[in-house]
Amino acid sequence: MNQIKVELKQDVFKKNPSDWKEKLGGHELPINHFEKVEYPAEGGMLCYYKIFMFPTKGVPAGPAVHLITVIKKIILGSITIATNSPFRYLLALLLLLPKKTKQRALFFALREFFKIADWTFDRWNLERKGMCIMCRELHEKVSLYIEENFTGEAKELCDKALLCFCMILEYDSAYRYRFQDLAMELNKENLKKDIYKELERIVKEEMKRERIGGIDVAEKISPFMRIIKLLLWFKKDIAKTIIEIVDRLDLTGVSWNDLNASDFPKLPPQGTVQRIGRDHADWYHCLNTPTYDFGHRNLGERFALRRKIDKEWAEELRKQGKIDNEGRIIKPIH
Repeated sequence: MNQIKVELKQDVFKKNPSDWKEKLGGHELPINHFEKVEYPAEGGMLCYYKIFMFPTKGVPAGPAVHLITVIKKIILGSITIATNSPFRYLLALLLLLPKKTKQRALFFALREFFKIADWTFDRWNLERKGMCIMCRELHEKVSLYIEENFTGEAKELCDKALLCFCMILEYDSAYRYRFQDLAMELNKENLKKDIYKELERIVKEEMKRERIGGIDVAEKISPFMRIIKLLLWFKKDIAKTIIEIVDRLDLTGVSWNDLNASDFPKLPPQGTVQRIGRDHADWYHCLNTPTYDFGHRNLGERFALRRKIDKEWAEELRKQGKIDNEGRIIKPIH
């Protein structure tokens, strides 16, 4: 661990994580094959590993991944409690209360949550320029919407909620890749016609693609759908807000057909367009994932393409004299 040389740009963090280098890595990260961190001019952080053709997005901070999981569990647990009997009846009653009373209750709940979130995760929060492409797109466009539509404490809490959501996607690539996958499937025009129907369609599509053994995906997702249904029923302005925000976002990404037609050795380390959808590097890291059918492509299809890409890459590395005929590394890969 101490032999890994990493230049940490402290200005990408909201606070200075002085002991960051000692906390590099994580049990799922091949840290022994770690080479370098690169900071593109347009923003973000790219981490290069000897065993991957394309870098991963974001900093490999093990503690941050663990702590963001704690925050996710608090959110998921709270939603599950609020949407199950008998508490869901209290939630329905709360939505019937006068507007000021509902606002006070919501602000109180959010303030208490962010006290915990800030205490737990504050030192790992990133500035926008430190976020990956899709999180920058999300943070930039939604921040502007918040600036235009909210003031005072409402704006402050919305900004905190946005940052928290972006950090979950930034540090948890499993969530980020799924979010990108479903965002590319979402139809903006259908969302405007019937928001709940379109969201329900997207959720059902997610359930078809999920391949996590032993987990009831429907049971995990149903609390979200119940609370969305309640909110959209009682608060018509929420539907308007969601539609307006989604309409601002560029949800496009690299399609499966475009990916197959790519000349991989000539591709840059990441996409050049700021948008929500996957670029070729995101695809590369999703291709051999057995737990989810990204792009509605099964593991066999995806794994075959990944093997083809890595084979071409290995041949290129041999030509450059970076690996020998046995695949042993002779020179730095990246």
